[in-house]
Amino acid sequence: MKIAFVGVFCIFGFISAQTLTGTWEKKASLGGTGRHRGVGGNAWNRGYIGLGHVNGAGADISYKDWWEYDPASDTWTQKADYPVSTHGAVSFVVDNCPVVGGGSALSTQFYKFNTLTNTWGQIANCILPNPGDSQGFSIYNRGFVYQANQLATYNPVTDSW
Repeated sequence: MKIAFVGVFCIFGFISAQTLTGTWEKKASLGGTGRHRGVGGNAWNRGYIGLGHVNGAGADISYKDWWEYDPASDTWTQKADYPVSTHGAVSFVVDNCPVVGGGSALSTQFYKFNTLTNTWGQIANCILPNPGDSQGFSIYNRGFVYQANQLATYNPVTDSW
């Protein structure tokens, strides 16, 4: 029994190691300007990314552009702009729609991107004060924002936190 278990463990370990040692493949470059502190998400087998800013010796410029990546065609398409230029926002995905909020230009406001209609709509305000530069994630169609040892949960069915 021990030998069989060790053998199976070694096989799975080898398969996992092979999977992890894959090579990086260059894909199409984003059509927008390079920046940092942007956000992203995925829905309907597409990737989404946008917002962020550039700063340094010159002016601090925030962006509100939003981009969709299609892996089937390896192309980026610019979608409807986010309602405000901001950076350091937080994002998660519910109902196959990216949700973005907080950040430098907003306090508790969040907006949901409808991937089918290419529109942004405001959802309920987050209960955390100014949830920017924090972590967002999704589990079982619920959105979560973690900031300063506090966790807020968004329910899209009731549009409430």
